[in-house]
Amino acid sequence: LILSPTILNFRNPLGRLRFTNIIQQIWNTTYSSILNSIASPCPTAMLPTHPLFCPPNFSCRTISTSRGKINYYEANPAAARTIVFLHGFGGGSSSFEWSKVYPAFSSDLRVLAPDLPGWGFSEHTARSYASSDYRIAIAEFLDATCPKPAIVVASSVVAGLSLWLATEFPERFQSLVLMCPTGLSDFGKTFNGDAFQLISNLPITNYLLYSQIIVSPLSIRLFLENVLFANKKRVTEEMVDAYYISGQQPRAEYAAYSFLKGNMSFDLAHYVPSLSVPTAILWGEKVNFATPNLGKQLAALSPQVKFFHIIPDTGTVPHLELPAVTIAAIVQSLRATT
Repeated sequence: LILSPTILNFRNPLGRLRFTNIIQQIWNTTYSSILNSIASPCPTAMLPTHPLFCPPNFSCRTISTSRGKINYYEANPAAARTIVFLHGFGGGSSSFEWSKVYPAFSSDLRVLAPDLPGWGFSEHTARSYASSDYRIAIAEFLDATCPKPAIVVASSVVAGLSLWLATEFPERFQSLVLMCPTGLSDFGKTFNGDAFQLISNLPITNYLLYSQIIVSPLSIRLFLENVLFANKKRVTEEMVDAYYISGQQPRAEYAAYSFLKGNMSFDLAHYVPSLSVPTAILWGEKVNFATPNLGKQLAALSPQVKFFHIIPDTGTVPHLELPAVTIAAIVQSLRATT
């Protein structure tokens, strides 16, 4: 699940209060179920080809990169243009995040939706991940799968990393559509992951906290409802199941803790002025970690940002919360940038 910077910033009184309240809800209501679940089998038997993750008419494929094997979904391979959907970070994240949106583009475009290394059904390595690992992994994925410049749609921190990569290798991108892009340390903001830095260095404790608390079904539901979504009634059991199954893959805690510690944080504002790729920025009206003003500030830094749009009544993941509305916003973005 994607934890917002507001939640993770323990120096922020609001962040401390929200974090404490959510953890208390989890602990008070699920103590016995957590103890029982320690002996429960991990749902690793589910294959990436399961319909929960692989939509109809999509194929499940794998490629190797220097950062690990990448599982991805593909449709309409003969199409002239390619659109790639990249998910955000956090325990339980995977290409499922975009699965209610990307099938809508498969009639006209070749669609690719990968699980990034350390997430979903891609290879999980017992190591500390950094932002450079993901820029390299995304670049190698695009090189291996896209003979021509691709349209890249990405969310949250991965949207920020995609923009950064586009400033280094603009020839790989036809255009960018970025959902709530952030580097977590934008405009000099400090990201504080000290607590998770400490926890991640505690053997056994770090795994138990991750597997039994951070990505327990109740934790996932509470964060979807209280952090990621503007309207908690839109959270479904299918969403909870997908995040839970992804988050419980072997060694999933390594990438998650790397994110929570702040290994992927950077100042996105530093890179936006160097953009040479046409870009659209979309923003959920009620994003937990920042108001749309942050998106407007980022958009103002480059004339290459051709389109900025606020998606009403949505939080950090409008593509899960209101897929149809998000599809329409992406279509508008493509018209403005391609």
